[in-house]
Amino acid sequence: MYDQRIRAALLLLICCCLTACGGGREGSPTALLAGAEQTQPATLGESAALLQEPADLAGLPQLPLEAPRSSSAPPSDADRLCLGEEWENALASNKVAGDLFSPEFAGAAGRDLSDAAYAIYRFSNLADYTGKKQLVLGWSAAGDTPQDVRVALSNYALGRWEWHSMPAGMKLPLSGFADYVSPAGNSYAMVVSLDNGNFILDYVLAGGSTLPQMQVTTDLDQDPLKNIAPRVVSFNASGSRSYGGSIVSFDFDWEGDGIWDVEGNLDGLGIHEFSAGNYDTTVRATDNLGQQSSHVVSFAAIDPANTAPTASFTRSPESGEGPLTVQFDASGSSDGMGGYITKYEWDFAYGGGYEYVSDSPEAEWTFTLAGANQVTLRVTDNYLATHSVTFPVTLTEGWNTQGIVGNMDTRYRLAMCTSGTGADARACVAFFRFDAKDLCFVRAITANGSTWAGYSNPVSTALDTGFSPSMDVLPGGIPIIAYGQSGASGYDLYCVRADDFAATGWSAPSKIDAGNNYGIGSSLRVINTIPCVAVFDPTKSSGSSYVLYFQANDGMGSTWKLPQIALMAAPGVDFESVTLGRATDGLFRDPIIAAGYRNGLEYKGTYITSGTNIDGTSWDEPAVLDGWTTRGNFVDVNGRPAYAGSELGKTDPGGFFIRSLDGDGNAWPAEQTSYAGSAIANVCLVVDGRPEIYYQDGPTSRLLRVRAGDDNATSWSEPELVWNYMGEYACELNGTVVNGMPVLAYVYWSGNTREIRCVSWY
Repeated sequence: MYDQRIRAALLLLICCCLTACGGGREGSPTALLAGAEQTQPATLGESAALLQEPADLAGLPQLPLEAPRSSSAPPSDADRLCLGEEWENALASNKVAGDLFSPEFAGAAGRDLSDAAYAIYRFSNLADYTGKKQLVLGWSAAGDTPQDVRVALSNYALGRWEWHSMPAGMKLPLSGFADYVSPAGNSYAMVVSLDNGNFILDYVLAGGSTLPQMQVTTDLDQDPLKNIAPRVVSFNASGSRSYGGSIVSFDFDWEGDGIWDVEGNLDGLGIHEFSAGNYDTTVRATDNLGQQSSHVVSFAAIDPANTAPTASFTRSPESGEGPLTVQFDASGSSDGMGGYITKYEWDFAYGGGYEYVSDSPEAEWTFTLAGANQVTLRVTDNYLATHSVTFPVTLTEGWNTQGIVGNMDTRYRLAMCTSGTGADARACVAFFRFDAKDLCFVRAITANGSTWAGYSNPVSTALDTGFSPSMDVLPGGIPIIAYGQSGASGYDLYCVRADDFAATGWSAPSKIDAGNNYGIGSSLRVINTIPCVAVFDPTKSSGSSYVLYFQANDGMGSTWKLPQIALMAAPGVDFESVTLGRATDGLFRDPIIAAGYRNGLEYKGTYITSGTNIDGTSWDEPAVLDGWTTRGNFVDVNGRPAYAGSELGKTDPGGFFIRSLDGDGNAWPAEQTSYAGSAIANVCLVVDGRPEIYYQDGPTSRLLRVRAGDDNATSWSEPELVWNYMGEYACELNGTVVNGMPVLAYVYWSGNTREIRCVSWY
């Protein structure tokens, strides 16, 4: 009866494991067994035969069909070895925490699947393994001794799982590995303990023993300058091990000269006194099969009489117009007392760290910031002494920054556009003053943004108005702004239009919607000369979250039509950002919308949908992209809409770019292109026919730029420094193009200083 209970439990377990899905440890399939078809389970008699020998598992769900791998390679030891805690935590598991298996199965009646302990492990590239064919379980003596352990192997040749009882020595011989390898090159082993107790699984190994895995510690001081010669150093390699085998001896080469000073050491412990010098001490381990591995400990025994080196460099040219490529030569640096320089570190970008480190004295850098760029060289000698020197490289033309508005508590969004045309074109910024609760507008005096006029208020300052503005231009380059104004139920949605391109006056505001809090986050674009606005519903008044599209009745935005539903979310999904753009539809433009959404507290992704007409009466089925984006915008890239954004809700939000597969924005690639590992704020502009993305780098708060390598944005340049520091907080960033030149605005917030600044090239 007990055997039948075990067999029934194992049969149920394999069904559960076949239907588990989700993420896993790094590199694992996101859904190993997802989508497996459910069928009637095998009878108890069938399962009994299964446990006695690897018989056919008819009636169980099929193993997953994985995509074929593009190439094969012999497996490394890491491909064949899983430590006990490295099980696939997204697949079915029970009573396993880290490497601890704690079953409560044996010895009593009424036990079921929930009383067993089990987990699934993954291996790679076993089809190309030519060593010993076996599966080894290494149980730690620190835990109890297991008595009843079963293993199921993924047999892809037969399309089923294959059960085995582990021998007493925990080494299961196999005829080969090829049958257990999926088309993607993965193999899976489920380890099941049917005992009572606490068992520590040290490792699971496919094949013969690994090379010795080296672990060497020393008593060297963590501050390398404190290791003063003569220095007695202790080495401890006793933590090294060979999984599936045993280490039998250690050898030590103190100087790293290839001569083994100590051979046949049994405990892995060594001690040696070092005079002043630089050393690469090598420790070698040999296992019971004669396999060997080595580990090198590099350090300096500091000469107490050592003096610091002297840093020096030349630069050519020393000045010019940006972008300016400069050659640097530090071969004039020197070190006394017969020492030598081992490292040259170059800081080309205002103290933000060393951008280039080399053992060569030569370097090259391209500068783009106007003015004196201070370049610092630090040299290090063989005894770790350092010296630094700084010289300028001066650019007479390049990126400049200047203040637009000072002493402003500006939050939520900077809106930008280019007002006017031709020689009258100028950059404009609209923003909300958080402390004064008013809408502000400012226009550049010069085309390059080097000087700006004072700000004005398009709407009465007596109103609590101007929240989260967005801005575009009407024909003739006349600015029009959508914004939120405090109402009875949150922020009502309004727009206001300038009287002319220079915004010398403003029309009376037009109400777009009231009572629904749509003004909390809107996006305005002029599409085919008609102002249009997209909003998300923050209150979910209909029971579901949705995105609405408003269109004006005329080209002035004086009155507005009733909204159309552009997107309706599934239950539990909430839209929390919206961006409106323009897609090409023959001679005309149709609206296209990106909406960031989340599911509960987890930020999930972005919907993109395009309208089939400017009226927004029908919309295409949305594409769903990974990566929740709230800081993004649409641009036209060689006749197709493209979207650039960055993730919200992460310490280092990644930056993403995606370009539609057609001009209408109906079809999108399956994956986005990552342009930055950390992009807190970003804006994409098209300059000279190619997109370029400006973003605030999270770790350094620098303003960086990447530019597409071709007109279709299939590749991107390395990041280029635009400005060295944007403040200590995540900033608001936007930009526009004025007569072919980018003009950017951002909120600089550092300490008590808050102001809007411009970055442009002149």
